[in-house]
Amino acid sequence: MKVLLIAEQAAGIRALQLLAQSAVEIVAVMASPTKQGGASLWDLAAKSGYVTWPARWARNPNFAARVRDAGVDLILNVHSMVVIRREVLEAPRLGSFNLHPGPLPRYAGLNSVCWAIYRGETEHGVTLHKLVSEIDAGPIVYQAAIAIDGEETGLTLTTKCVSVGLRLVARLLAVAAQGPTNIPLVGQDLS
Repeated sequence: MKVLLIAEQAAGIRALQLLAQSAVEIVAVMASPTKQGGASLWDLAAKSGYVTWPARWARNPNFAARVRDAGVDLILNVHSMVVIRREVLEAPRLGSFNLHPGPLPRYAGLNSVCWAIYRGETEHGVTLHKLVSEIDAGPIVYQAAIAIDGEETGLTLTTKCVSVGLRLVARLLAVAAQGPTNIPLVGQDLS
């Protein structure tokens, strides 16, 4: 199965490591090209021998042809801030999926972990969902709950979301390898 990873930050690095240890073929890694200083997904991908493409290309509807020509089966979006064009989302054979650090639809949008802590929640979650044109609106594939302890910070809760979320991604990859009809969509569009 051929996967195109669109990601950023430490979550993107961990997603790349997961993909590298799986049976998938990584077609390319899309991220923001590095600025001087600090480790980045772009640098890690390039040093590891993966093709790197700027994440901004996903905003161009003509990029869909490149995705199809590369035989991409699945796009995986992890902590990327790029809004991917509908044509690109629809180009992979099995679809495009997003790992969101919050329980959708309740905690859609940015900073969901911080909002949950601010609101005094005792439980949060992570969602893997199919990407559609609207942000955080596609059908849910998998969700998992995460306890929030009294000393939780945005960083610690985000770390928990990434760890649990990557297990959901591994589950998706295993199921997707069996074909598109095996991917469970738990409900309708959330839009």
